Amino acid sequence: MTSKERLMIRRKNKMVYFLFALDCGDPITPEADDCMKYWADLLAKYGIKGCFVITGATARALVDRGRKDVIKSVSKHEIAYHSDTHSIHPTSAEYLNEMDLNSGINEVIKKEIKGINNLAEIFGQYPVISVQPPGNSPPAVNYAMNLMNIPIIGHSIFTSFNNGLPVWYCNCLNFRYHLFMDSFFSSKGNDAFNKKKEEIDSLCEEKDRGLISAFTHPAAIVAKSHWDLIFKDGKNPPLSEWLVPPLRPKTEVENIKSGLKNLLFYILKKPGIKPVTYKELYNLYKEPADKWFSQDEVITLAKGIGRELTYQKIGKIILSPVEIFSLILYSLAKFKEKKRLPVQIPWRKPMGPTSQLGRLREKIEIDSSIFLDKAIKLNQDINRFHRLPARVNINQIVMGPGDFLLAASKALIAISEKGNPDKRIIIKPAENYPSVIKTIDFSQIEYPRWLFPKNFKGENLIKRARLQSWTVKPVVKSAM
Repeated sequence: MTSKERLMIRRKNKMVYFLFALDCGDPITPEADDCMKYWADLLAKYGIKGCFVITGATARALVDRGRKDVIKSVSKHEIAYHSDTHSIHPTSAEYLNEMDLNSGINEVIKKEIKGINNLAEIFGQYPVISVQPPGNSPPAVNYAMNLMNIPIIGHSIFTSFNNGLPVWYCNCLNFRYHLFMDSFFSSKGNDAFNKKKEEIDSLCEEKDRGLISAFTHPAAIVAKSHWDLIFKDGKNPPLSEWLVPPLRPKTEVENIKSGLKNLLFYILKKPGIKPVTYKELYNLYKEPADKWFSQDEVITLAKGIGRELTYQKIGKIILSPVEIFSLILYSLAKFKEKKRLPVQIPWRKPMGPTSQLGRLREKIEIDSSIFLDKAIKLNQDINRFHRLPARVNINQIVMGPGDFLLAASKALIAISEKGNPDKRIIIKPAENYPSVIKTIDFSQIEYPRWLFPKNFKGENLIKRARLQSWTVKPVVKSAM
């Protein structure tokens, strides 16, 4: 069998999950309501459940305009939360930049709970995923949504890590869009169709792709521009100045609809394509709630820390650096308290650090009893505050979590091999950010987006996003 023949067989047998996301953030264009219904009915005709990404404002506008028909059609699909008011300033990124993480989480809940409940009441189902407008899903939003029983985040920051596939971050499952359908509207005739086909084919043929998330704005079928351009550069015009965007001619609308039907049919007839919902994928990737780890497994993780501060895989489970820290810390604390290592260690999922990290300047040595006492205190703090310490103070010497973790890993290995730690614990300067911090997802975070005020840089948001790199890990690929 030739290599070309093997490639053809591999392509034929490969399955690619396909997500259809419909971004419905326009509350002011009545004609956009019909586009929502068009997409809902079209997907339903082919037996597909799409994900309608809807703002609280859009949902309330449908009710105000009496569009029971649209609500009925859309309710047959999955519902995602797209923020309450989308582009009205201050957006979540703008107000969260001025708050610490705790205050930010509380503020997100306060501002967004109304819109979430509106969607649940109007469409008869609680939203399964939060897809905030671009640039508006910093860590506080992730954690707040999880607290409101929305553990999935769309439009995430991860384009490089894990090849744009789902990533666990801030204890939420983060998805990225891969296929932008609106670009289909910018060209005409077969040229547009063929370009989009080539893009779909290329995505399907990527090694380890496994998932394609496509998204479009239904309103773009009729509207020549986005409704929220009036909020550009931080502007906040009064309601009386909100203008419906210019509309396309009817013939152009019908041509777009015809092209979309052909494109949808092309996607569905491709071998291996399997339409799915976000909820179905979450259930596929969801981690067990009752998992405990053996001491041998934790020792293996401790040895891995000595090589690199990153996520690690144990069996069919992947653990983030903050989860590994929690397991090692628990083991040392219980050894100090009970004079033996625990047989089973609980799987805790704390937040990452929430303030500036400490940093050890030079190597130090301390008595093992003092070190283990600190392990007990830190373990209690994780139970109480559910977060990784940003700074560890031992004998008035400040170090970072990475500095402490490396020494803790070595101490745990020594206990497992000799029954006790060395009398003196050596703590050396180590990496205090996981290695994922070097990817462009973290190293090149920027906020020069058209929506924000021109001087908005989001410096504090960027710092907090990088601190939460301790929570990053890919999904288990065997589930895909």
